[in-house]
Amino acid sequence: MRDYTDLMNISPDELAQYAREYVKLGILSSVIIEALADQLETQAAEAVQADRLREELEEAEQRATMWQEECRALQRQMDRTYG
Repeated sequence: MRDYTDLMNISPDELAQYAREYVKLGILSSVIIEALADQLETQAAEAVQADRLREELEEAEQRATMWQEECRALQRQMDRTYG
């Protein structure tokens, strides 16, 4: 059986498969449960961070669009003024 550190260094899919294999054998150690829980916590934290970054990107895109529109308006004004 693998130890906790080894379990945390495999992919979530591999960890889930490993746990399923041991469940079929009637074995489910606290190490596997702890590793699964930590993997889930990590994935949840990454999902929250991804959502936050997506929101920040949307806000940055909106600001960029506003600045772009403002620059175009200033360019039109300069074209009218200086021909």
